[in-house]
Amino acid sequence: MINNDVLIKFARSRINSGHCLGDNWVDYARTLRRQILDIESGFPGIGDNDLDLALTETVKPGMVVILSDTLDTLGQSDSAPVLGKILESSESPEKALLEIHGFGKGLDFIRDPDRLLRPGQVIGVNLLEWPTSLILKSKPRDNGGSLYFYYNKHTRDSRW
Repeated sequence: MINNDVLIKFARSRINSGHCLGDNWVDYARTLRRQILDIESGFPGIGDNDLDLALTETVKPGMVVILSDTLDTLGQSDSAPVLGKILESSESPEKALLEIHGFGKGLDFIRDPDRLLRPGQVIGVNLLEWPTSLILKSKPRDNGGSLYFYYNKHTRDSRW
C-alpha cells in the first residue's frame, strides 16, 4: 500500500543513501506521488492499495511488477510502463524473464517500435534499467475485486 508515510520514508532513505539528486525529501516525495499517479492512470482499476513501492533489486521471481522509465527519475519519458510477472531471475538482476500482463499509457518507440509485444509474451529484461518498481500485491479474481476490471474487461494495452 502506498500512502504519504511510505513515500516520505522512501524519499528520505533514497536521499540518505545518495541515490537521489538533491537533499529536499519533501519535493522528492511529491515528485514520486505525481509519477505514481501518472503510472496508475494507464492501468485502470489498479490503485495505491494494490501496489507497493520497492527497489527493483529486491524483486524476486513470482512477483508482479510495474516497470516504468519515469519512476524515481528526474527526467521525463514518454515510454509506456510495463506490467508483468518476473518468471525467473539469475544471480544478477541483469538477466530476468518477464511475462507481460499489460502496458500503461505512453509511447514505445525504443523498446517496441513496431508494437509487436503483446500481453502474454515473455521477454528478457535488464532489471538494472529501472531503479524503482511498483509491486502489485493484489491478486486478480474472476468474481470481482480491485483488479477485476483491468484483467477481465480492459484491453491491457493503453499505449498511444
